[in-house]
Amino acid sequence: MRFCPQCGVQTVPQARFCTECGAALSDAKKAAGKKDGKTATRTPAPPVVQQSLFAGLVVLSAYLAVGVGLWVFVLRSQPFPVVAVAEGPASSGGSQALPQDHPPISIPDDVKQRIVTLVDEANAKP
Repeated sequence: MRFCPQCGVQTVPQARFCTECGAALSDAKKAAGKKDGKTATRTPAPPVVQQSLFAGLVVLSAYLAVGVGLWVFVLRSQPFPVVAVAEGPASSGGSQALPQDHPPISIPDDVKQRIVTLVDEANAKP
């Protein structure tokens, strides 16, 4: 007859675990050592797990370094666009950026009337 060293319940001779408490059942030598109340020490993780954890951290660090490098050297090195502010009266139609042979640009009368209507409505309801 075998008994669980953890809870004392009678177990099946071929069982590897106790059906009552789930404790691992081992041969008589190991069971006798557990009767003293000492718990088994946990064995360290196999080196394969530690190596794969280290490799994962190296890959993560490499991605982080590449991302920071791109941000610093590519995105931050580009100058911000300079917006020119006209100090005098507004230019008519932005003709300075058009080619010389471009026909003049004019706003249709119905669009001008709609703009005037929207301005009047906005001024009426501030």
